[in-house]
Amino acid sequence: MLRTLRQPRWIGLSLTVVLVSLLFARLGLWQWHRAQAKWAFNDAVAARSHAAPVDVGTLLQPGVRPPKRVEWRQVERTGTYDTARTVLRRNDTYDGNRGYTVIVPLVTPGQPALLVDRGFVPAPQTGGALALPSVPAAPSGTVTVRGLLRRPSSASLGLDRIGGATTVGHLVPDGIAAATGLGPVLDGYVQLVAEQPSAGTPLYTDDLPHQDVGLNLAYAVQWYAFILIAVAGWVVLLRREQAEEEAGAAGAPPATEPAREPQSS
Repeated sequence: MLRTLRQPRWIGLSLTVVLVSLLFARLGLWQWHRAQAKWAFNDAVAARSHAAPVDVGTLLQPGVRPPKRVEWRQVERTGTYDTARTVLRRNDTYDGNRGYTVIVPLVTPGQPALLVDRGFVPAPQTGGALALPSVPAAPSGTVTVRGLLRRPSSASLGLDRIGGATTVGHLVPDGIAAATGLGPVLDGYVQLVAEQPSAGTPLYTDDLPHQDVGLNLAYAVQWYAFILIAVAGWVVLLRREQAEEEAGAAGAPPATEPAREPQSS
C-alpha cells in the first residue's frame, strides 16, 4: 500500500481528497452555524413575545432607533386613537392577497404618540389602482393596546395621497408625523395583538416570524455526506489498484537464472 501511495498520481489524488474534504467540512459547519442562529432567533422572538407586557415608553423614545434586541417584545399603552390621522401602507400582502396595512396613531396626554399597526385590509377587487379599501373603525374613547414592538423602516417614506387618504410605502414614524401633523412620535411602532375595548371587526394580523432551519440542516448533512463519498471513493480506488498489482504479480512468469556455461575438464 505504501508503495502505491508514494506514486505521484496517488500523492496528488490523496491531497485533492483531503482539500476537498476540508472544504466540505467548512461548508457543512457554516450551514450548521446558520441553523443555530435561526434557532436562537426563533427562541428569542418566542421569549420576547410571551413575556409580560411593559409600557412601550420604557423601550421607545422619539428620534432614537430601537435596538434589534427589543423587537418583538410585548408592550402596552393606554390612550385614544387619532383616526383622523390614519395612514395606509400600500403594496402589502397577506395570505397571497394584495392590500394595505392600517396605521393609526395612539395619543396619550403628555407623552409622544405611538403608531399602531392595526392589521391588514385587502384591496378592492374593482376600481383599479386608485380604489381604497373599506377600513373597519378603531375603538373610540380610551383604549388599552397590547402588541409587539417593531422597529421602523430605514427606507424612504414614499408618501402619496390617494383619494383623500394618506398612503406610504414604508413605516417611518417621523415622516408620518410630519406628513399628518401628528407631533412628537415614538421611533418605532406596535403590531396589534389585542385592544380593550376591542373593535367590532378584527383586521388580519401577521404571525410571529419563524425562520425555518430544515434547509440548513439538510445542507449540513449533505456536505458531510460528500466527505464520506470522497473518502470512500479514494479507498475503493486504492484497493482496486492494489488488487490489480497483486494479480499482475501473481500472473507473471517466475524469474529464471541465466544458463551456466559448461566447465572444461
